[in-house]
Order: sequence, then structure tokens, then C-alpha cells
Amino acid sequence: MLKTPADKITRDLRTKFRYSLLSEQQRLRSAFTQGKKLGLGFRMDIFFFLLVVLAIFFYEWFRRFITLMLLPDDCFPGRYDKLIWGLAFIFLFFVTPITFNYWQKAYLQVKSNETDAARQTA
Repeated sequence: MLKTPADKITRDLRTKFRYSLLSEQQRLRSAFTQGKKLGLGFRMDIFFFLLVVLAIFFYEWFRRFITLMLLPDDCFPGRYDKLIWGLAFIFLFFVTPITFNYWQKAYLQVKSNETDAARQTA
């Protein structure tokens, strides 16, 4: 099965890498279940909580940004409003998704009111 010395070295490296990954995974799992600190002084439960919060935030950020990019230009009253929203998403990334969510709800409410008013007059 092993034809050259390089094959043996490769197999040995793979085995060592697998065992090191398993031992690191076990160390992290035991640190998380026992609430121990990592080498840098972080508690694992706080670390994973922050990791989950950041993952949710970035999911929402991308979802709102894609929604912004899919809106047609006539949804925005000004000429450069879509560009301004895009720059705000990039530079003010913590507050812009929340602000855009409120703006979008208000915009949809105004559009539905205009549609209802147009139906009533017709």
C-alpha cells in the first residue's frame, strides 16, 4: 500500500493532524461544558454567545443589504438615495440595518395607503 517513503510521511502527518484536531476539539468541548477559561482568558460560554450574536447580526445585515439592492430606484425619493443607503450600510454597519428596517416598513405602509386611496377614488 505504501509505495514510497513520502507516502509514509504523508500518512503519518495526516494521522498526527487528525489526532491534534480531535484533541483540540475535546479540549474546547470540555472547556465549554465546564465553563473553564481559554488560554486568552475568555470563558467559552461567553465566547460562543458572542459568536452566535455576531452570526445573527451578520445574517440580518446581509438580508437587509440584499433587500436594499433588490429595490428599484423609483422606491427612493431622491436621486442618490440608494447610493447613500449603500454607503451607510458599509460605514455605519451597526445601526443601518435597524434603520433600514424601520424605513422599509414605513415605506410599505405609505405605498399601501396610496394604493388604497387610488382604489377608493377609482
